[in-house]
This record gives sequence, C-alpha cells and structure tokens, in this order.
Amino acid sequence: MPTITRLDAIEVFTDFLASHPTDEEVLDFRFPLEIEARVQALVTKNNAGTITEGELRELEEYERLDTYGGLLKAKIMQHRHRAGADQ
Repeated sequence: MPTITRLDAIEVFTDFLASHPTDEEVLDFRFPLEIEARVQALVTKNNAGTITEGELRELEEYERLDTYGGLLKAKIMQHRHRAGADQ
C-alpha cells in the first residue's frame, strides 16, 4: 500500500472544494479510507505515547482539515436553518 501523507489529504480536500460541490455533497464528504486509516493509526500512536514529533505535526494537520470541514458543514446547516425560518 502506498504511503499516505498529509499532502494527500490536503489535495483531496482542495480538489473536492474546487469541484464546486453541492451542499449535500459537502455534508456527505468523507476522506478516503486510506486517509482515515492513517489518521486512526496516528491517534493510536498518540494515545500510546509513541508518536514522533513529525507524526504529531501530521496529525495536527489532519485535525485542522477536519475542523475546516466541520465548520463548512455547520455553516451549510446554519444557512439551511435560516432559510427554513424565513419561509
């Protein structure tokens, strides 16, 4: 299996956003299983106290991407709620 890097996750995320996804596609967005597996492996190493400094930086980058995605999804839901309240 090829090595997954944080740059792969950034590319997946920015490619997805550049594709002009619909609100539904944004709400349904998930990283590929290979990236999710890498994140889980880093979380496991972090919890065990065996994570390296470089891996910790990588994990933090994944967490930032997850935060950005979560904020985007929350904004969409907020706009939907407001649009529904205006009707």
